[in-house]
Amino acid sequence: MTERYKCPVAVILLLVRRNESTSRKEVLLTKRQGGYAAGMWDLSASGHLEPNELLADAMIREAGEEIGVTIRKEDLEFSSVVHDTSPDKAYINFNFICEQFEGQPTICEPDKCSEIKWMPIDDLPPNLMTERRCAVGNYISGTHFFENVITGDK
Repeated sequence: MTERYKCPVAVILLLVRRNESTSRKEVLLTKRQGGYAAGMWDLSASGHLEPNELLADAMIREAGEEIGVTIRKEDLEFSSVVHDTSPDKAYINFNFICEQFEGQPTICEPDKCSEIKWMPIDDLPPNLMTERRCAVGNYISGTHFFENVITGDK
């Protein structure tokens, strides 16, 4: 019998706000350091689903652990699911949007993150991780499912 396909599941947060002075929509990004994708911009919070954990609960947990904000389940909205696959790794990423949260976003894991910044959602940095750029694009276009073959860049 063939072994069943096993793939890690991750949750990823698009924390979004409207800039009061420019009226542009912005997304919170963090710059990764030390380890996977060091030097690349990432979305504000992400992480693996733990055994017996609900997706929304995982997203709320990760937001608290990584950027110190409190999110209520009713303020979290599903955006898309992306199946990322490459010859050496694969992930099922559940992307969530949140526009209402409590607290000031801050770096809570300085060993993993060197910078945190609100950036216009329509003018993202070139060194944003490819799969995160895909998540933002899905949000903007209203795409809820996407399969992505990763070719080697982060």
